[in-house]
Amino acid sequence: LFSDNVSTYKNEQMTIIYNATDLNGVKREYFSNKYFKKLEKNDGRLTIDLLIEDGKPFIPISRPTIRALNECMKLYEAMIDAFGVPDKVVIETARDLKDSSREGLRPEKFRDTAKKLYEYVQSKSKEKKIKFNLEQWKDIDDYVEKNKLKIDLYIRQNGIDLLTGKRININNLSNYEVDHILPRGFGDDSKDDKMLVSKLSNSRKGDRLPLMYIEDSNTPQGETVSSSQFIRTVKELFELELISEEKRNRLLLDSYPALTEFVNRNLVDTRYIIREFMAILNAYSKYNNYNSNIVGIKSAYTNLYRKAFNLKKNRDFGVQHHAHDAALLIVAEKTLSKYYPDYGKGKIKPELYFSFVNKIKGENSDEENKKFIRIMYERTFNEKWYEHDSFIGQIKHQAPFYSIKVEKNWKGKFFDATIYKQEKRNENSVLSILGVNNDKRVFSSVECVAVDFYKSVNDKGKRQHIAIHIPKFIVNPDGQINKELYKKLITDYYKADELLKDEEINEKFYRLRVFKNDLIFDTQTNCPFIFNIGSIADKRTEIKYLNVFSY
Repeated sequence: LFSDNVSTYKNEQMTIIYNATDLNGVKREYFSNKYFKKLEKNDGRLTIDLLIEDGKPFIPISRPTIRALNECMKLYEAMIDAFGVPDKVVIETARDLKDSSREGLRPEKFRDTAKKLYEYVQSKSKEKKIKFNLEQWKDIDDYVEKNKLKIDLYIRQNGIDLLTGKRININNLSNYEVDHILPRGFGDDSKDDKMLVSKLSNSRKGDRLPLMYIEDSNTPQGETVSSSQFIRTVKELFELELISEEKRNRLLLDSYPALTEFVNRNLVDTRYIIREFMAILNAYSKYNNYNSNIVGIKSAYTNLYRKAFNLKKNRDFGVQHHAHDAALLIVAEKTLSKYYPDYGKGKIKPELYFSFVNKIKGENSDEENKKFIRIMYERTFNEKWYEHDSFIGQIKHQAPFYSIKVEKNWKGKFFDATIYKQEKRNENSVLSILGVNNDKRVFSSVECVAVDFYKSVNDKGKRQHIAIHIPKFIVNPDGQINKELYKKLITDYYKADELLKDEEINEKFYRLRVFKNDLIFDTQTNCPFIFNIGSIADKRTEIKYLNVFSY
């Protein structure tokens, strides 16, 4: 069991157990997967029922994440129907390439960085006239080597336990823990989601947001700082530039609705999603007796492949870069499998593994990395990467196919979160006309679900096209539109009375209803476009170019 361990490398216990065999070399079965039993109840089908239990998410993730996983499952089943059971499934993970099993990540370098940060806080707090709460550097220095993350957070928090408001005892760091700001499944592993707090506070806070814990009436009096003091401390840390704007925003979230909105606005925890998706696929393979190997490749590695083969990524130009990502995953997986067989099972020999990691994230320049990857490619595919007929050449010269899902979601956020003061209220705005904005609240904008197109004749006998935006808030949970509000929208906001006859909508003028991402053919340019909702405030619709490209 311990033959893989050397002085510079310690294998993870669960990896050792997972790869254990009996005396005959047959792999021992330790299968445990929370999705397996759910698959049995679901007749082995990959559906959204795997992610929902009693009407609530089965795992602590947001609704958009559940929809994303559901789309992945439908796609996976469709691929199996079309191409058969895959030998290997390779998933790109949005995670920096790093190895947590290595020891001694240059403590002298971290010590230098920590000392510079300490001196910066000392100088900046004096400049900003904010109290300096850190101990003397000589007292901190004794704990730097064995408590890197805690020391880093200690300095960045200016020596304050954010939940209690008390100074952190540098001589008793074992009484403090690194806690995540956001509840499990919503955050990530970055420093933007971590804070150093006492063990007692951490255990009692549980999966609540810091301000929810502080403001809870059941929290023992005197155990936490006041919410006003907590907010003041957070703002001071931001003013000292010790925390990012992202971390400040996370710390100041005060409710689950605020958290949900935050998650919807920001990138979800891709690593958590990937982990759960891999668990679902493993359970699915087990249930169906498939021998598919599910592995993940770090995005930092595939990004180097882009550079090596001169494939630039422009997220603002179409969505085809996702197809190129998938093609590069094939190249990355093939080269890894040739040079490091069974890399997905953690069976890389230590000396080969660390040599590889050093090449990827070490001191080598981009040019050296490019050369290394190009050689790996040429020896794996038996061709020069720059040749026109090579696999890389085919990726570059063929415009990829792709699909975009039409958005027909009338649920979710109705209005922009910004609430204006009364003096900004516009009586002629759509929200005022439909009774949303009043003397108590003034929202800045409204979300729309679709646009109805009409073709009518105006008073002068001239044909005209009229586009009527449909706000989400006039659609009920079953997708039915409030008819009275819809007619009020036509008459009072769009001033299109001609669309009504005897106070009812004249359906002979109605042409079609268009949702976001529907394909629209423009008869002026004779080109297909992707429909965008546009702006109800400006009574304007938008179309986006259907960008198709190759290199």
